[in-house]
Amino acid sequence: MSQQHAQRDPAVSHNFQQFIGVVEDGQLLADLTNELQKLIGDMQNHQINVGGVPKGDITVKFGFKLENGVVEVTGNYSITAPKRVGGRSLFWVTADNLLTGRNPKQTDMFRDVSGQREVRSV
Repeated sequence: MSQQHAQRDPAVSHNFQQFIGVVEDGQLLADLTNELQKLIGDMQNHQINVGGVPKGDITVKFGFKLENGVVEVTGNYSITAPKRVGGRSLFWVTADNLLTGRNPKQTDMFRDVSGQREVRSV
């Protein structure tokens, strides 16, 4: 096939945009489009909730294998969304080496007082 004829053939990928549009019958491009929208949403939410300058990445990788004049193409991608900023929790260690949210050295002001108590006379 001549160079001039190949330029008129719509099945020929003449640039990267056309190429990525036909890899996996267009599914890779559709997935990347959805992931881009999700990443931008995650960055927006991160900035609203945490502040700062959130960052993200989309890395696309293509593998090419040539065998008997046929090129097999595989496409993969990875997403790096803004890191979640974790909260902080404090616990105390019990005598049994368990964690509790109550300081065992403080009196529990909200203990159950509905039970029977000894009545004292003064």
